[in-house]
Amino acid sequence: MTKIRFIAALAAAAALLASCSKDKDPKDVKIVGDIALTGEFTCYMHGNGWMEADTLGVFVKSEKGFPQKNLQYKPSEVVQMVESPYAPGYFMPGDPVGNVSLTPLGAAAGFKEGEHEIYAYLPYAPGNNDCTAIPLPDLSEQYYVPGQFSVDPANVFAYAEIDSFSEYSAAAKDFGNFKSAFVQMTVPSPEFPDEVAGKKLTEVSISAAKDIAVKKATIDITSGEIKGELVKSVAYLFPDGGLELTKGFFGVSAETLYLLLSIDEEDALDTEFTFKYIVDGKEYSCSGKPIGKDNMMYTEGNLNMYGSLSFAQ
Repeated sequence: MTKIRFIAALAAAAALLASCSKDKDPKDVKIVGDIALTGEFTCYMHGNGWMEADTLGVFVKSEKGFPQKNLQYKPSEVVQMVESPYAPGYFMPGDPVGNVSLTPLGAAAGFKEGEHEIYAYLPYAPGNNDCTAIPLPDLSEQYYVPGQFSVDPANVFAYAEIDSFSEYSAAAKDFGNFKSAFVQMTVPSPEFPDEVAGKKLTEVSISAAKDIAVKKATIDITSGEIKGELVKSVAYLFPDGGLELTKGFFGVSAETLYLLLSIDEEDALDTEFTFKYIVDGKEYSCSGKPIGKDNMMYTEGNLNMYGSLSFAQ
């Protein structure tokens, strides 16, 4: 009889514990109203602002209620690409687009209760449910984009945040200008010897004595911290068997190359980079540093190798 009472007491205690645990389970809070969002993206590599392909992932953290994860948004206005009047077949950004409203492509960011923090990144990717570990593009291999004076759009990554707030308002919250996780490098071609005219450039490698690119890495968009595998070299590849070298007024040269690096710009300006060009199976090598801030061709956000590379070095 005593044994039966003991078992019954255990069962009652377990039921009470389960009831208490259930009462303490986190519960969501109803959304008071949608939060209107605005922002701009005018970093060097993105030309005159938002582009047609841009989509964003948005995270909302509220003091009460479940977080809203990876909501998909799109800019309401984008830059139109126009054909260059000086290079038929090549396209460049048209009229600038600055700060615009961001439009949800599904559930909108909603205000619940208490302090709110909002974070965003681009390009949007499904499955990104942790804003502290968003996968970054692999920059260890990058590709020439025909007909475009810019980096491969697939490698562009940027993020932004809105300062915490606790009062609901119909007025839009502004991300400001999105910050790029990377810096662009522009590489005008060194002059090749005349005998390679008409031959194909099949690969360029860019390297340094320090880490310059991410390979398998993530970024915490709440802090900008990058974690994962970093590399000291980048392979720049060409489609369709390579890029033909042509002889012009200034000798034999290739087109200007555009790539992205994950290195602090200030650090990069004082870094010597080595470039190896593979032409018809033969290697041509040169080294140099980007132009400094005192050079009239310097632009913030762009590591310009203009005049810094020569095979005669």
